Amino acid sequence: MSFPSEAMRLLLVSDGRGDLPRLQRILAACIAGGLRAMQLREGQLSARELADFCRELRPMLQSVDGLLIINDRADLVAAGFGDGLHLGGGSLSPGDARRFLPDTLLGFSAHDAREIAWAKAEGADYVSLSPLLPSSCKPGQPAIGLQRAEELTRGAGLPVLWLGGLDAEKIGRIASAPAGFALRSGLCDVLDPESQVRQILGAIS
Repeated sequence: MSFPSEAMRLLLVSDGRGDLPRLQRILAACIAGGLRAMQLREGQLSARELADFCRELRPMLQSVDGLLIINDRADLVAAGFGDGLHLGGGSLSPGDARRFLPDTLLGFSAHDAREIAWAKAEGADYVSLSPLLPSSCKPGQPAIGLQRAEELTRGAGLPVLWLGGLDAEKIGRIASAPAGFALRSGLCDVLDPESQVRQILGAIS
């Protein structure tokens, strides 16, 4: 499918705590600020538990023509619980997923040029590139850095979302923006997610 550039300017990534009421509050605040896409990354939950999360979260996004992207679980996306599928190095390949999800938005977690090229060849619609900056979500993993991220993004040949160590202030200082930004702790661990989203969208509009 064509990349939904407007909705994907800013992506909320869930933080894996398995706390649905908390996620609902965070998502509601982000939606009020203008966010239109969420990546559900809750790998510790069973398929049934994830389906229950989707039943609650997806209507919130649908009410603003937004998108719910599910990590790894192609079965749940095929069953209609999400609008897109995000895959990683240990997941089903984008090419295999595309065979039975021909019209579904497919993303892939990339960390270098080789993985970006592979994801493109496999038919991914976009990649997330991480960690952009030092991040508590990936302790010990070397950060890509802004200069290298810009080089990789220019040569990617498909839309790139930057992820890792970002917040509203840092995004506001980035002059050469990618297709979008994905934030986990930058939206899940702040006191006022709505104002953060407004500030970020204002900076990248």
